[in-house]
Formats: sequence, structure tokens, C-alpha cells
Amino acid sequence: KGSSMTPDKFKPYLYNVTWDFITPRGARLLELLDADSSVTKNEAMKYALDVYDISAKPWQKALREAMDANKDAHASNPDFARAASTILEWDGYFTRDSKAGPYMRYWRLQCEKHLPMLDIAEGKPLNAADQVTLLAKLADAVAEMKKVYGNLDITWGDINLIGRSGKYFASPGAEFGGGGQMDRTETVMDIDCREEPAGSGKFVGVGGSHTILLSFLRREGIESYSILNWGQSADPSSPHHVDQAEKLYAERTFKPTWFKKDDLLKHVESEKTLVIK
Repeated sequence: KGSSMTPDKFKPYLYNVTWDFITPRGARLLELLDADSSVTKNEAMKYALDVYDISAKPWQKALREAMDANKDAHASNPDFARAASTILEWDGYFTRDSKAGPYMRYWRLQCEKHLPMLDIAEGKPLNAADQVTLLAKLADAVAEMKKVYGNLDITWGDINLIGRSGKYFASPGAEFGGGGQMDRTETVMDIDCREEPAGSGKFVGVGGSHTILLSFLRREGIESYSILNWGQSADPSSPHHVDQAEKLYAERTFKPTWFKKDDLLKHVESEKTLVIK
């Protein structure tokens, strides 16, 4: 924040995007980096794989205010009470074991066409009618979840998956909803999902943070780390088809790239010799 690196000091082609000045991912990273004057390697890794939802507190605020203003609304619905309590107690992180994550997905998507999503994300107060709608959409979301899953004993990792070719693993991170940028739900470690198959309630990663690379430029040479969202091989029979999804992506863990030749040669799994005739 307050950086001297402003657009007027650079060529226009470096700032040629008019619709994407800031996103939830960028806002969260700005928040993390601005509070840290000296980023270590471990902190850089942690920030790149952050799964905190910067809209969590504003949405909790909106829910709390709506419930305070409508104390008798949905009072006879124990599922509503359970959902509201889980959301209000949430720490804001889309981890695999988050019980609030599924509620947030279904609730926010229910709200999109009926409420000022950006106002909620910015913490602006809702009017009385919108507060009633906010609560009604949470009740609708709970009913929809119960219809899809049969119960409400589910976690984010039960419905948010990474993998391919029939092998899927519980995944952290989130991206869904939003007609604009800042009104969408998006964590720094961003997994954009598609429901597969339709109606199953299982959302499989198809985009987002799918090729993450961190490089540290040191005097003694380059040190780098990476994650692929699936694996290095496109061959379903290969042990490296979805190994990174299981062992790295789902675990939010980097692997070294062995950038230096000497390091690479210590980890050779197979060799192929090409002979030029």
C-alpha cells in the first residue's frame, strides 16, 4: 500500500486491463504483504497457499445484524439455527475440514440474484427488506443442501475436490459466484470447480491456482518450488498422473523443482537416450 510504483510511471501495456484492478485474491495478498516487512521463504509459501476468505467477516456481520433485527425469523427451523451458528463461529478459512464452507457456497449462490453482494462484501448495512431476504436465502440454501446430500454432516473437503480420471481428493481453497470481481468468493489458493456429474453436489477443480511456482533469486543460484493441480503425466496409468493432486495440492505443500543440475541428477527416476544418426 502506498507504493511509488504507480501506473503513470510505466508503459500503458503494463496496465492494459480495465476490468481487473483488484480481486479478492489480490486484496488478500495485499493485506498479508503490507503487514509483513520481511517475507521469509516459509511465509511466501504460506501466502501463496492461503485459503482465507476476506468476505467472511462482512458476511458474518450481515447475518448477525439480520438475525438481531428479525429474532423470530426461522426460529422453528433447527437446520437454520445450526447453519447460522456454524457460519458465525467460522474462522474464515476454506480448509478441507471446514463445516461452514458448504453453507457459504450454497448460501452466497442463493443470494446472488436477490441481494447487493458487493455491499455485503464491503460491510455496508442492509436495509430491512434485504435482511429478511438474506435470512430466507440461508434457509433455502440449507434446504437445498439437505436435498442434495441427504444430511448436513458434510465438510468443504466432502464437496470440493481435486483430481482427474476417476481419482479425486478433498481440496482446500475456493472460487465461486460473482458477476464482478470483488463480489465473488475467491481465496489466494484458488480452485475453480465444476459440478461433476451435474446434480451430484461434487465440485471438481477445473481451473484457478493450477500451476504454482515460487522462485527465490539468491546470489548462490535459483531456488524454486512448484505444485501442479494434477500431476506431470497425461497418461492415466502413470504414477505421476494425479500424484501431485493427492500429495501436494490437497495438502497445500510445495515440492522442490531441483532447478540446479546437480540437484536434479540426484532424483533421476528414468532415462531416455536420443541418438542422432
